[in-house]
Amino acid sequence: MLEAAGYPKKTGAMTAVSKRVNVPHQTLGRWFRQENNPPPAELVQEKKRDLIKDLTALLHLSIDKALMEAGEASYRELSTGIGIFIDKLQLLTGQPTERTEQNVTVSETERKERLIAIFDELDHRRPVA
Repeated sequence: MLEAAGYPKKTGAMTAVSKRVNVPHQTLGRWFRQENNPPPAELVQEKKRDLIKDLTALLHLSIDKALMEAGEASYRELSTGIGIFIDKLQLLTGQPTERTEQNVTVSETERKERLIAIFDELDHRRPVA
């Protein structure tokens, strides 16, 4: 949760996580630095599952809101929020947050097919008026 919140680079991340999990920030700091006793494995897994569930729900809500109010919010605002949620989910589920392959080429046809698949998926989620 600390890593997903941006700790240690982001100011206030430790305090936010401390409040969310109701664990003193000194204890979280020791756990993060792997000092003394580590956090209970069950607690780590439970909180990680909770956070993944919450972030997934927020991601879906954000996408739904973006589809409904795309005209009112800027594209930058919508895509930034969605990108942050996706990035946090990637971190929590152990998936990469960036791609580092070299010389990867995607044909124009593959690119179009990927975009069509993404928009088809989003279109299915759009509420019917």
